[in-house]
Amino acid sequence: MTIALIEDDSRLRHALSDFLSAAGYVVRSFDNALSFVTDPYHSKIRCIVTDVHLPGIGGLELCRSVTLRRPAPEVIMITGRPEPELEARALDCGAMVLLRKPFDMQVLLGWVERLLGRP
Repeated sequence: MTIALIEDDSRLRHALSDFLSAAGYVVRSFDNALSFVTDPYHSKIRCIVTDVHLPGIGGLELCRSVTLRRPAPEVIMITGRPEPELEARALDCGAMVLLRKPFDMQVLLGWVERLLGRP
């Protein structure tokens, strides 16, 4: 099962990619949403883990657009900003959950397993 990871912080992106790969998932990593949507494989992704605040196309806009396609991928959003209304906005656009940084990677893995099953 393939996960798209979209995160502009390279250290966090690599850490999350390594962690999810070690758990048995195939991870395609991107540093921005435009790189993801122009990737020829993007329509086959079943789960997207994306930062809310990205350069160019933001995570909320990306979430709204990908959840329109059928079958829609599952979306997990992450953020380091403490904006109280952000969780409602993330859920309204189709995300399953908004995780606030720093978060326990086991919590992220739990959500991925809940949405995709174990690899």
